[in-house]
Amino acid sequence: MADESHELALIEATLLITGESFDPRAFEQVIPLHPSEITIRGEPRPSGRGVYPFSTWSYTIGKRSDTTDVVVAELLDDIWSVRHKLRDFFQVHEGSRQIVCTVTITDERPLFEFAPETLRRITMLDSSLLVDVYDYS
Repeated sequence: MADESHELALIEATLLITGESFDPRAFEQVIPLHPSEITIRGEPRPSGRGVYPFSTWSYTIGKRSDTTDVVVAELLDDIWSVRHKLRDFFQVHEGSRQIVCTVTITDERPLFEFAPETLRRITMLDSSLLVDVYDYS
């Protein structure tokens, strides 16, 4: 009998802060989350392809799931307790806030769905929602 197991999609959710004059080091002092990655405008890229055109700070979580909402909601749960600090920081500092949902499909396609509560919380963070899909199935 053949193995009928299927691999769920890898779904990553990222809080991404960007900006030409955004200072990720100042942001780190205010937000008690350990960033997944920081880039500084003007510093050389590791690939040797020039310099970073803007600064970034990102916090990413990821897991295999059958729906996008589960992972994005989990990211929001992680950052929800600091939402007021985010708001206060961006009242005096420049920066763009985005929630990025990256879906990598190798077998099973997930349900691309975001619950009303998830969308409400993204809006309350004054963030946009981006979805990247890489389908290798």
